[in-house]
Amino acid sequence: HQTAFVRTGNIEYFNNAKDLFKRGLETSPGRPQFLYALFNLARAESDIGAVQRYGEQILEQWPEDEVTRTQLAEFLDKALTGKE
Repeated sequence: HQTAFVRTGNIEYFNNAKDLFKRGLETSPGRPQFLYALFNLARAESDIGAVQRYGEQILEQWPEDEVTRTQLAEFLDKALTGKE
């Protein structure tokens, strides 16, 4: 569904992907594919709370992940200051 959204821009695919990743995370909370996908989808939606939640969850499990740490900090900085 995520790939279908990227190719078509159809928001139904985006929403379906998000729902499936959330269900996957409920079933397997430590699985990185679900966390990273939800983090990226939340950034695409500019959902500050979800970005922070998923980003912090990723960093709790993988504190050495500097890419996510940077992406989270940059996103929050832009979201909270309104600067692009």
